[in-house]
Amino acid sequence: MEAVVSVGSYKGFEQSLRSTSKPSTAERKLRHLYEVAVRSPDPDIRDYFFENFPDRRRMEKVLAEPWWPPEARFLAQNLSISEKSRIIRELDNCFRWQQRAADILPERRPRVLFLKEGMCCNTAYHRLSRLCVGLEVVLPGHPDLPHLRNWLRGIYKEVWPASRHVVVGPRRVSEVERLLDGRRHWKTGEIVSEDTKEGYRRALMLHYDLLKGKGREFAFDADALSVYARHVWSKLGIVDTHTNASCSRSSVKEWSDATGWSMCEKLAPFIPEPSIRSEWHDLVRFLKNRAARRGEIKRKEQALSDRPIDLEGLFLRAQTLCYAADAELRVQVRHGIHLVIGALGILLFYPLRVGDLLRLTIGRELVLREGRWLLAPQFIQKNNSSADPLLLPEEAGSLIEFALLRGAPRAHLGQVYTAAQGRPFLVSPRSQRAYERSSFGALFSRHIGHRPHIIRSVWCDELVRRGVDRTMISVMLQHNALISQEHYEIVSKKIRRVRALSALQNLATSAMLES
Repeated sequence: MEAVVSVGSYKGFEQSLRSTSKPSTAERKLRHLYEVAVRSPDPDIRDYFFENFPDRRRMEKVLAEPWWPPEARFLAQNLSISEKSRIIRELDNCFRWQQRAADILPERRPRVLFLKEGMCCNTAYHRLSRLCVGLEVVLPGHPDLPHLRNWLRGIYKEVWPASRHVVVGPRRVSEVERLLDGRRHWKTGEIVSEDTKEGYRRALMLHYDLLKGKGREFAFDADALSVYARHVWSKLGIVDTHTNASCSRSSVKEWSDATGWSMCEKLAPFIPEPSIRSEWHDLVRFLKNRAARRGEIKRKEQALSDRPIDLEGLFLRAQTLCYAADAELRVQVRHGIHLVIGALGILLFYPLRVGDLLRLTIGRELVLREGRWLLAPQFIQKNNSSADPLLLPEEAGSLIEFALLRGAPRAHLGQVYTAAQGRPFLVSPRSQRAYERSSFGALFSRHIGHRPHIIRSVWCDELVRRGVDRTMISVMLQHNALISQEHYEIVSKKIRRVRALSALQNLATSAMLES
């Protein structure tokens, strides 16, 4: 049989047959040849014909093939998953491939997984994705799974390469940047943080654009500031006669009163003339009192009112997302779910700001040490101060490791951690850089129902209910000072819930993380 049927002889025979016979006759004879070839003792010939001819076997016959491991056959028979038949056929191809490639080095074996001729990268990506999902279900912890996952990520970069567009930085104006360069706080004399500087920049850029639209020079005299004040009134839906005199309501309001107060307050430190600055402070106080008197609800408070959530609900949501990630066939969607789970692993135990969360780098700010995760941000961006390292509770490790492993067994954690060192923890699959704040906020909201910053409000409400000192809450939220490990342990114990910990313990011992 081996001398009669080989890949080379088959191709020559097929070419000759199609040139001398009718198409229907040629197809019938080639089909008979296929029935003989798929039972060849040569695995290369057998698998070539399986891959390049339509497979007409029923599922029962596929599962009865001798190359299937008994435990995989039993679990596959009872699969309750979308695309079940396609996943079973990919598993069948995988088990035949293991026979054929037994003598090949593990890292090179994936390259001979598919023998189908003319298969494009998109098809290979989808087939490999189904195979990885199937192996995770029927043979969790399979030694070939990490290599297949690595190959899958490589194909993903080929199918959806990183965008090549030139990254355009934020708009900068020299007149504004000169005012911000080396800016110090008017009260403490310390250099202001980047977040504070960005708030100043927004107000100054608005003032610059308003004056430019009027054809005027960038200045802070009374006439120039009146242009800014009139713009604020229009945004607040007020038609003014004087800056803080009687005013009547208009029909359109684009800013909240708190926003109008904030935008005027940020402009005050740059007014050089004391008398004009004093009048501007009167305007700021008027807007502040107006905002306090009206008591407008903040957007995040409105969101929590519309969609209530607490820390325990977020713990349980993290568990639900872990199961959803295992059942998801689309790799790019599963990658996004893993990132959200990893972010929850940090935010549920230490409520960082989103900007500080996105700057975490594996091996530098997020360190694995003796089986525990150490959170060591270099500095907190809001107050521009250094941060002490914090040893996160053991429960946080389950979520962080789940996000890092992405379906691989926990035995490979050391290998995955070493390979990921120096990369952002929340890395975008397209750009291979840390997520942008807006993009990650949209991703987080898609799976949680809220933006990540809302967790800080949930933390605050929970700690108040638990009777934590308000000064300690301010420290926990990195408002003024940063918390120490000793105080962190005291606060974190108050926040733990019995049901949440039980859910995480079940998750840590499940087959998703353990081989």
